[in-house]
Amino acid sequence: MPEPARPTLVLEGDKPNGTARVLHTVLGEKLDEAPWKAGPVKALSKRTVRLLITDRDEWVDVVFGPNGTVDVRSSRADTSPQVTVALDMKTLPVILGIPLWHKLPALWEKGGKKLLTDLAGRRVRVRGLLSHPAIVIRVLQILGVPPGTVG
Repeated sequence: MPEPARPTLVLEGDKPNGTARVLHTVLGEKLDEAPWKAGPVKALSKRTVRLLITDRDEWVDVVFGPNGTVDVRSSRADTSPQVTVALDMKTLPVILGIPLWHKLPALWEKGGKKLLTDLAGRRVRVRGLLSHPAIVIRVLQILGVPPGTVG
């Protein structure tokens, strides 16, 4: 079965905040390195995930469009996310470094254990985790890294 086409990535806004720029760049790299990640992007169609950076008082909305677009929006108040992830900027690499095992988040590996520890310690808070677990898993699939790349 052929891989879906690479999603179109858009950085919205006149002056995107630093977190939006970082996330836009990282998403682009992750979609380029693993073409299969277009599948989870398509599955997230018409969904929005918000990253709330608590120590910078800014947020980034990642809006998955119905036609394969991914819009990265910074601090727009008119978006209503299904899932909100609140964390500080030092913890963002934890989310970006979850290892994958057969295309699923490997929460028992080093990066995954760190995320679970941060969730238990409330350094990372996820609103919508219980009501939308599939969204959370697909986002971790997109942001995850190949096995053996987490040090």
